[in-house]
Amino acid sequence: MVYRKISPDMKQRALELLEQGWEMEQVIEALDVSTRSLSINCWADNYEQHGRVAESAICPSWTTPIT
Repeated sequence: MVYRKISPDMKQRALELLEQGWEMEQVIEALDVSTRSLSINCWADNYEQHGRVAESAICPSWTTPIT
């Protein structure tokens, strides 16, 4: 799969699908993203803390910072 940025609306949709009971694999297939792309915990944390899924500077669940 080719690298592509995941838009905030797609991240929001992924969270909504998971809340509706979809399995992670179903969300990955439906949105055509890779497993590595789905940083669901970061998106959920950002949504809870800031009211949006846009990424923060560094997500605590990342093992290495992205530069």
